Amino acid sequence: MRFLLPELVHRPSLGEAEPVARIVAEERIDAWSSSLVRASGPIASPAVTTFAVLAGLVTGTLAVLAVLPIPVPTAEERRVALVGAFVDRTVLGSIVGPVARGLGINGVLTGLVLGVAFSVGTALITRAYLPVIGLGALLGIGVGAAYEFVY
Repeated sequence: MRFLLPELVHRPSLGEAEPVARIVAEERIDAWSSSLVRASGPIASPAVTTFAVLAGLVTGTLAVLAVLPIPVPTAEERRVALVGAFVDRTVLGSIVGPVARGLGINGVLTGLVLGVAFSVGTALITRAYLPVIGLGALLGIGVGAAYEFVY
């Protein structure tokens, strides 16, 4: 973004040029990079990354277990449904902790919002609104609560 800012800003009243734009850009970059690090540590610390991976695998597994009893016409459709549920909920479980940490918002609230947001597309496709959105909300709240308990 630095290329969008002029290198020097001329002040007609003083008759001289100052590198004001460069200083402003550097201050904005410093403010942005320091906002990524909270008092408790960086967003991508090894502990948070480990939590995200484990939470993603657990939520993906729980989603597969929830989809298993649903009758599906063909074996291929069953495989697609199971893989889709696993991937969708794994991503949900993986991002709740880092997003809550990065934004400084309660993990339970973050999990609820992200769980519902991730579920809307699947619910519209399957036309099973309550079960899909409900499962997403419950899994999101569960991961958020676990995040708040651990951190």
